[in-house]
Amino acid sequence: MLDGLPLDIRANSIFQQDGAPAHNANIVRNYLNEYFPNRWIGTYGAVQWPPRSPDLIPLDYFLRGPLKTVVYINPPTCLEKQNSYCIMSEVENFLKKVGELHLLSKYNNDENVCVAIKTIIVLAFIPLYDLNIAADELADELPDELIPLFEWFEEFYIGKKNRRVGRRKPRNPLEMWNLHQRILNDTDRTNNHAEAANRRLNIQMGTHPTI
Repeated sequence: MLDGLPLDIRANSIFQQDGAPAHNANIVRNYLNEYFPNRWIGTYGAVQWPPRSPDLIPLDYFLRGPLKTVVYINPPTCLEKQNSYCIMSEVENFLKKVGELHLLSKYNNDENVCVAIKTIIVLAFIPLYDLNIAADELADELPDELIPLFEWFEEFYIGKKNRRVGRRKPRNPLEMWNLHQRILNDTDRTNNHAEAANRRLNIQMGTHPTI
């Protein structure tokens, strides 16, 4: 995208990103410091990211919400669309658990830990008939510090192993969060109904609600 801009414009451009945890990784910050020295806005940038600032994120406050309100004006009626709520919730809960286990700093700064953590969440892409084997093999390969995270994921999304054979029923049905069949069918993996609902609350309440 930047290749098409004149050099004088690129040299004076300011890069802006929000406070998402992935944006705070050392590899991202080092890149921005090299290509946008003192000219990028972020949590650890030369200019600190001001959360919920309508003058810096006009698309969030003006364009994005109204568009999604129109697109998603009709609530989902099929299981496939409803499943997206569970997938979004899975990712949010997973990252929250990473923070609760005090792994967020290593996730952002230690490449090996980051990759190992991601191998847990990508179990969502494994075929259901291979999920048990994949989970067992992954558990054997994970470092000890990530076992509590895996056990939490196992209890909520795969099912704890029984003493003899098989697994207990997970708290979240496998079909609600597994993405393998959706990829084969080329159907949506996520949606943004929650943001459209947030926009409608914003209009009704006259403020910008947060979760």
